[in-house]
Amino acid sequence: MALLGIGSICQAQSIITEWSGRPNRNILVLEYDDTFLFLARHHGDHRDFGGNTEPGLFVHSKRHNQWRRILKISTKDGIFGSSNSAAPEDQKRMMLASVGWNFTYLVKQDYADMPLRTSGSLVFPSEIVYLPDTDQYRFGFMTDWDVRSARTYLFFSRSNLLEAFEKSKK
Repeated sequence: MALLGIGSICQAQSIITEWSGRPNRNILVLEYDDTFLFLARHHGDHRDFGGNTEPGLFVHSKRHNQWRRILKISTKDGIFGSSNSAAPEDQKRMMLASVGWNFTYLVKQDYADMPLRTSGSLVFPSEIVYLPDTDQYRFGFMTDWDVRSARTYLFFSRSNLLEAFEKSKK
């Protein structure tokens, strides 16, 4: 299993992360399990006392008591959706979206930058599931739309994430 450490950036086979301090503004808890806390940070508002923040996707390891920022997730075995659908009923539903998206281009890339971006928004996982049979996390994007073709799924190894935290201790 390849693990490359460059400064504070760790690249494992399925995920690229960097060391991070604890994000404390403009955050949203996405998932909290027995090992990790996944958190999203959005732009915020320039009128806030502290101004805007840089968007990002973060993970905290309980065991290591450390934060890392998730920079990229492998597209291997990913499923890539768009806001267009061939099914008329689904397309009607998709017309309610304020922005369109098409993540099918990711099939040609090794990694997807986090967070995903549309023409006018940031996209954080709406569903995070640990799959113990494969030791993978599945990040689901646009899963709150009840349209199968709209959903994007990315997978990364929990072991690779743990390796990134171990590597950052050294």
